[in-house]
Amino acid sequence: MSITFFDVETTGLDPFQSKIITIQIRRNGKTTIFKEWELGEPEMIESFFDFVKEIRRREEIFIGYNILKFDVPFLVQRLHGLKIFDKRKWKILCHELRWVDLYQLLGDAYYTFYRFGDWFKLAGMQTRVPGRDIPSLYARKKFDKIIEHVEVEMKAMEIVYSKIVELPFYEELRRIREEAHEKVLGKPSIASVSKRTSRHS
Repeated sequence: MSITFFDVETTGLDPFQSKIITIQIRRNGKTTIFKEWELGEPEMIESFFDFVKEIRRREEIFIGYNILKFDVPFLVQRLHGLKIFDKRKWKILCHELRWVDLYQLLGDAYYTFYRFGDWFKLAGMQTRVPGRDIPSLYARKKFDKIIEHVEVEMKAMEIVYSKIVELPFYEELRRIREEAHEKVLGKPSIASVSKRTSRHS
């Protein structure tokens, strides 16, 4: 099972009035940023879906923070607003992609990992561009600062997740999920098979 970290930056909190300015993914230790100021919002979103179409979606986990309450719904509304939503995109977002929202696991404690673990320094950055500054930076065309913020956030998210999966409660959640999968479907999950195979390789 492969992991892709996912996040978006926007000009505000209201998808009816604001827009997406970056869609970022981190996979295999590399961050890719789709930028509105280079492509325009519709083409930026289409580029993200082009990426998604190239991966084995049923064997990929998309991980982010608060993505089910903000990022994904915001993206869906922008698709509607731009009149580029279709059945294929709906199927990808709502049926094929496997989402793991760290907010569901940690709530606001996610930021405790940031503060006390100092993950931003571990990500290779000594300073942080606050997320609340993104709309202002965009208005002033300080795109380099937005990129700095995105790069740090994605690296930090990967580091925090690597610490979370080492915790006993996460291993227990994974065990329960795999047992439920086998009980309901009568066969092990893809993740379970991959894990067993790696142990014997």
